[in-house]
Amino acid sequence: MLHISLFGTPKERGRAQGETFRPQIHELLELSKSMFLSSIKLDDVSKLLTQMFEYTNQYEPDLIAEMEGISEAAAVDLQDIFLLHAASAVSSLGPNCTNIVINHKTDGPLLGKTSDIGDDYKYYMLQQTTTHDGQRFIAIGWVGTVWIEVGMNHHGFAIGQSSAPIAPNQDGSGLPTLICPRPALTRCKSVPEAIQYFQTRKMAGKGLNMMLLDQDGNSAVVEKSGSYQKVRSADNSVLFCTNHFISEEMKDFRSLNINGIQENSHARFAYLSRTLSSNPEQFGKPMLQEVLKSHEAPICQHADSNLSTHYAYILAPRQLEFMITDGHPCENEFQTYRV
Repeated sequence: MLHISLFGTPKERGRAQGETFRPQIHELLELSKSMFLSSIKLDDVSKLLTQMFEYTNQYEPDLIAEMEGISEAAAVDLQDIFLLHAASAVSSLGPNCTNIVINHKTDGPLLGKTSDIGDDYKYYMLQQTTTHDGQRFIAIGWVGTVWIEVGMNHHGFAIGQSSAPIAPNQDGSGLPTLICPRPALTRCKSVPEAIQYFQTRKMAGKGLNMMLLDQDGNSAVVEKSGSYQKVRSADNSVLFCTNHFISEEMKDFRSLNINGIQENSHARFAYLSRTLSSNPEQFGKPMLQEVLKSHEAPICQHADSNLSTHYAYILAPRQLEFMITDGHPCENEFQTYRV
């Protein structure tokens, strides 16, 4: 996995990323156009993209400023940089992942997650960021972007996301899907704050299951798509999500157009229900590692090159530890970083 430390204002951080990863950003843009966006005509979604850009610029202008820095330093049109951010909102691009929270008495609250992705794994970037106003966080996302798949800030607030179904009748007004979790890392110290923040924003494109966890052990899954939002809380000491909605109001939204993803998602969810619900008090960090490595369901996936578990993570908010396997979790050890 690529790695970078970023400092300063949004524009400064964007420029640093653009300068460091200019070749990879150009490669990823070509990969996105040839693979992830190949089934759509950009002219057909131009209005949607314009609406997403205007909404993001209105509600999260710092993110646009960071994209501008990337654009300038990488010598890529801002329109193309924004297209990288919106690819998941106008196509069925993953990631299609598993998120697990456990509240173990000794190890403290933990968030475990997989990255079930395709060839874009080569462009995943671990960023250790210190903002101009003193916020610190560690997060994972594509080079050339500000979106995150998983991250934790210095307050011990953690978030991980999984792709989810699509709300009907959208007009593009909202934050592009994968951007939505990012502002929470710099705005929120706790799960209640994050839930309140997400209520103020619309999400454009496919939906997300967003797993939230904080130092106090508060946890929730925010099921979000379009202007719809429902919150699932833990019934006991465990909580998990895959790639479908559970809430009655949203469970019939349009499924992702990826071969077998819904069957795969339900199989993983059923496995976690069996495995984690029986004796949740037993599930500390070692057991969570074993679940993330498991080939049952499977949680650690190898069969499909477009749905392969290239990375896994364990976030420990009380210790401010961010653990990652650089490769399949069944074959690699967890490396630890600190926020």
